[in-house]
Amino acid sequence: MTGTERLYLTERDVALLTAVGRTPFLSSRELEVLFFAPHGTNWARGYASYRVKRLRQLTAHGLLLAWQPAPRTHRLYALTAAGKKMLAARADISPATFTRAGLPPAPPTHFRLLAQSHTALLLALRAAAVTLADYRGEHTFRGAGNFDRVPAPDTGERLPVVPDGLAVLRRADGKQRLVFIEADTGSEPLTAIARKLRAYEGYRGEYGAELFRLRFDAPPAFSVLFVCAGKKRRENIRRTIAAVLHRLGRAASLRRYPVATLAELSPVWKKLLQ
Repeated sequence: MTGTERLYLTERDVALLTAVGRTPFLSSRELEVLFFAPHGTNWARGYASYRVKRLRQLTAHGLLLAWQPAPRTHRLYALTAAGKKMLAARADISPATFTRAGLPPAPPTHFRLLAQSHTALLLALRAAAVTLADYRGEHTFRGAGNFDRVPAPDTGERLPVVPDGLAVLRRADGKQRLVFIEADTGSEPLTAIARKLRAYEGYRGEYGAELFRLRFDAPPAFSVLFVCAGKKRRENIRRTIAAVLHRLGRAASLRRYPVATLAELSPVWKKLLQ
């Protein structure tokens, strides 16, 4: 650990570093909303300056990597290798849980969608009797053996299921609910969305359900949240999902596939937490 002064980590520091590590990056604005919120309706005096100071300290001690992609934009933060090592020792979190440190100077929209989806989830959890039991980034599903190939319910074709994220939500009674996250930048054709949907629905078949239980230790009672950048794309994805489910004779499953823009994330997450 580097730096001129010894750094004493608080519980908030650990929570902040964990949140950053679970996504490719978080911006200073997102960290401000999550961990340096105002008291009541007014910003507490000195809170903004304390946020800046604390993030600088965590960066100076080598736990965070910080950069500014463009002038007059929020600084971005990613977890470093030293940060992963510290969390493994302090919070008993496996380093494999976290994304790789570092990003290009101009992060892709894909990463921005994932970061803001995670932020909206953490905010929604504050008002719910639900905890985040686990969160897996897309990197945990990459590579041989890290994902399943599930028989499509219509053709039997083995389709890969490689989500962009997975949130495991635990209710007060101990029951868990899995929510997969798909970050859609609009670059893929709608046929690719249909293919993903057929793969997810394959998990609900007899053989697919067994694969699901083996990988996630739970029955295949899950939702898939599609996050997109614009309303037009949102409507196109919704129509595609409805058409595929209708063709499969599973129209009742439509509620399991919410689609939201960034502005709609908070209420959608709140609904999923109910």
